[in-house]
Amino acid sequence: MDIKVKGITEAIIRQGLEQALAARLAILDKMVAILPEARTEMSEFAPRIITIKINPEKIRDIIGKGGATIRKIQEDTSTEINVEDDGTVEIAAINADNSRAAIQMIEGLTREVEVGGLYLGRVTRIMGFGCFVEILPGKEGLVRIGELATPHQGHLLRPLRDALVEEMSACSKDESFPVKPQKIIWDLRTAMDMEDIVICDVGAHKMWMARMFRCEYPNTCIISNGFASMGIAVPGAVAAKLAYPDRKVVAVTADAGFLMNSQEIETAMRLGLALVVLIWNDNGYGLIKWKQLNQFGRPSNVDFTNPDFIKYAESFGAKGYRIERVADLLPTLEKALADNTVSIIDCPVDYGENLKLTAKLGEMVCPI
Repeated sequence: MDIKVKGITEAIIRQGLEQALAARLAILDKMVAILPEARTEMSEFAPRIITIKINPEKIRDIIGKGGATIRKIQEDTSTEINVEDDGTVEIAAINADNSRAAIQMIEGLTREVEVGGLYLGRVTRIMGFGCFVEILPGKEGLVRIGELATPHQGHLLRPLRDALVEEMSACSKDESFPVKPQKIIWDLRTAMDMEDIVICDVGAHKMWMARMFRCEYPNTCIISNGFASMGIAVPGAVAAKLAYPDRKVVAVTADAGFLMNSQEIETAMRLGLALVVLIWNDNGYGLIKWKQLNQFGRPSNVDFTNPDFIKYAESFGAKGYRIERVADLLPTLEKALADNTVSIIDCPVDYGENLKLTAKLGEMVCPI
């Protein structure tokens, strides 16, 4: 009210003030009806300045090299952060979510790991014995595999084992010749003790051995896997026999792989070792042929002729056996394992089963 205007009397001023008071009280009544008392908390959307206290020794962790860490916190949370030398940290944020995010990041950088504490972390590395988890920024802990694993309830792998045994058993009495891979493996497993050792070469036979040769003890079936080269079986058997002279050792190989390192028979004879070399003979590169048939529908340049493996064995002073009917395989294996020298068995194999195995591998046999 402009009281300098002429003509305004005391009565007019009094009336104006009374009307203003009534209006003010009416407005306050409306405000009280909407907000009868002060809020205990600020609105989530209200700008704010939060002050927290940290250990002054942790200031460098917040600042980071050249201020990189604090700049990143500010950029990620849209806040302004000021850090004092005494550990006081002021966080200016446009809303509650941003302030909470900034506080969480700062506390993560300055928090001390407590024994028995529960942390939500990020897996950074997986090792054979467990995994490393980043529980706080720059702080990792080891979670051992024993803490993550839970015991099997029942025999979950039993369906797989039963399926493989059933597949082998189906050929246990097979009399067809050349010998099927399943029958060779059945008779080999029957002839050997559970702690005897098999060294398997690279080739089509490796696929069958890896799938079907049953082991009860570790390191009793050693397979050169992955991108391994052919020819490991004979020298590998020599090494196995030197390491375990009291166990029977069999080199399971194919004709091509055998010829690549067959000179090691001389080593075995010179060292006086007793071992068996079981040759799966198909006069070709069986695994390459298998892949060619699977991909192109025809083989190419994979067949070859072999020497007389019996005479070849005898030329080294070793014993040689040729399988000419299925019924001879098991007794020949038993006799060779009993020989106190190197024994080489030439066993013709029927790899016509290979493509059937390819189809079989595509089926689910273990519902786990």
